[in-house]
Amino acid sequence: MALPFLPAEHIPSMFDELDEHGDNDRLDAVMAYVFSIWINRSVFSMECWSIFMKGVRTKNECE
Repeated sequence: MALPFLPAEHIPSMFDELDEHGDNDRLDAVMAYVFSIWINRSVFSMECWSIFMKGVRTKNECE
């Protein structure tokens, strides 16, 4: 998923929109994992893992 490329305030609504379109058990399992670990947890704020408008932090831009 490319959610970290979005502004932090758009991530929850886009995640919900993507989750609505899931139609198989494997995708539902992945979405449940992402929700429980990344969206619904307070360990890492979305501002922390959103890379929207952040500079490249490596010498190799392909990484």
